[in-house]
Amino acid sequence: MKPITLIEVQESSPTNDRDLLHFPRSVFSFGARETKMKLLYHVTHTRHIQSINKSGLKRFQTSNWVKADDRERYGTGEIFTFTHYADALKWAAGMDWEFYRKTGSGQIAIVHLDGQHYHWESDISNSLSDSGSQGEWLKSQQPIRPEHILKTERLTHELVQLQYVQTKTASI
Repeated sequence: MKPITLIEVQESSPTNDRDLLHFPRSVFSFGARETKMKLLYHVTHTRHIQSINKSGLKRFQTSNWVKADDRERYGTGEIFTFTHYADALKWAAGMDWEFYRKTGSGQIAIVHLDGQHYHWESDISNSLSDSGSQGEWLKSQQPIRPEHILKTERLTHELVQLQYVQTKTASI
């Protein structure tokens, strides 16, 4: 599988996270049409945020997801990310419902990170889940250092509503 090369976003990049929900992909520079930007998003439980801010994202953490047939955990210790904020928001809302039966509970967080210093590959294990995605789903075998964690945000009811409104508006 060909590795994905991350590059910088051009100067016309969005000014805030909400702009990322409807930001046209065409303004990004695609070196050899391989890839995207350096800004990536990782979804996790809020209880892990203090550790992530202190130590970064570590490999080999217990996966949140188990296979239905054999109950084994998914993955082999990779770090999973999204290239588009809307995809991370959608995943976070689903994860919030799966674990807490709420949307916008504050128990799920989105980690914004600078991924340009790491090797990324496409995460093809989620081909059904990402069929309606705005960007790519990536994974890395490398831990993410704390200095590359840009910010974290709790998934709130307001963010879930924003994602719903943006999705409905885009489908009209």
